[in-house]
Amino acid sequence: MVLEAAAFPGRVFDRIVESNAPGQEYRIYRRPLGVVGAISPWNVPLHFSQRSVAPALALSNAVVIKPASDTPGTGCLMLARIFEEAGLPAGTLSAVVGARSEIGDDVVTNPVPGLISFVGSTPVGKSVRRLAAGEDFIKQIALELGGNGHFVVIDDADLDVAVQAAVLGKFLHQRQICMAVNRIIVQAPLINDGQLAGFSRRSHWQRAKWPKWLWRAPSTVALFRPSYSPKSPNVVCASVRASRPDHTH
Repeated sequence: MVLEAAAFPGRVFDRIVESNAPGQEYRIYRRPLGVVGAISPWNVPLHFSQRSVAPALALSNAVVIKPASDTPGTGCLMLARIFEEAGLPAGTLSAVVGARSEIGDDVVTNPVPGLISFVGSTPVGKSVRRLAAGEDFIKQIALELGGNGHFVVIDDADLDVAVQAAVLGKFLHQRQICMAVNRIIVQAPLINDGQLAGFSRRSHWQRAKWPKWLWRAPSTVALFRPSYSPKSPNVVCASVRASRPDHTH
């Protein structure tokens, strides 16, 4: 991420674009925003914080980062120390640590940041969008919100490979990522051939190879409940259910 961001200054340039109107042209100038406000999540905190901080700094912006209150160390403080020891000028990267309920809205509504970068849940993202359009300003926003990952199994798929990928996609990083598999879509021929039951059985077997602490109860497994869609009769939607992982282990 840092190496990629380091290349940004050489890839951002002004342009002159020809206009359809005779004797006119468009001039596009790229300038720093000034201050970028970044709100990072508790899952994969170092990566998501760095993904907002590094590009902003590379393009001559200052950054104020508000990490999740659960992960202030890896989400911000350690990162700030690294940049400090690397020689980043004082005040260029600032950290604001605290509960979102107490300071989160203030980070968004403060008139200084020209852009708010937020990674987190969809409900909070909606709140950030609303607050970024204040009475006296309309800020730019960059939102990465909760996902609804679909896993598609077509009728000629290798079921052994599909099962392994489905279980991995569901339980990767203890399901604490937005791209975790939430819904499995299987083509109807697999249902008609009775292979969906085989898919579920193989999921049991594949799950059994994973560490037991990933599940609270031994009965936990991906369950498939087929429901045909009248708009797409050749597709079966199978819901996936699994218990919450035991984070205390």
